Parts: sequence; C-alpha cells; structure tokens
Amino acid sequence: MKNDFDRFDIVVTHSAPNLIYPYTNSKFFITRNDITLNNELTLERDKIAKLFEKVKRHGVKDWYYGHFHESNIERVEGVSFHLLNINEIKIL
Repeated sequence: MKNDFDRFDIVVTHSAPNLIYPYTNSKFFITRNDITLNNELTLERDKIAKLFEKVKRHGVKDWYYGHFHESNIERVEGVSFHLLNINEIKIL
C-alpha cells in the first residue's frame, strides 16, 4: 500500500540538476577570490541531478529553482523546470 508521501507534484531547490539550464557554471560564477567555487557548484548540481533521478518517478510535475538570476522554463523527462529570476514570483 502506498502512503501519502509516495507522490508529490512540486520540488523547490536553490540550484538545479546539471542537465537543466544553465548547462555550465562558468558564465555565472567566474571569480578570482574563490578558486574552488566552480568545483563546489558542479558537485552541488551533480547531487541535485541524483535527487532528480530519485524523485521524478513520484509524480513531480514542476521543479522551481533560482540561484542563476534569470528566467527560463524547460521541460525534461516530463518535468517542467522553472528558473526564477530575482524577485520573480509564481502563483500556483
């Protein structure tokens, strides 16, 4: 028997899986003061991609994320990924 937590519609994270726009970190995070930042962001996005692999089969329809200070929507494997810009609000 499935419980109520087997299905959910929405995921909200700060960043996005690495297979979602933006496809590279370098455009957004070039800095001379933190030489490890790009590696840290790559690792973070790899981990979120693993999360995506686990949750996509639970009925997720929409995934919201920010961090990149742009707006973008794309659909991947049946999930609509919404990149929210600074001060952008989505009414559900």
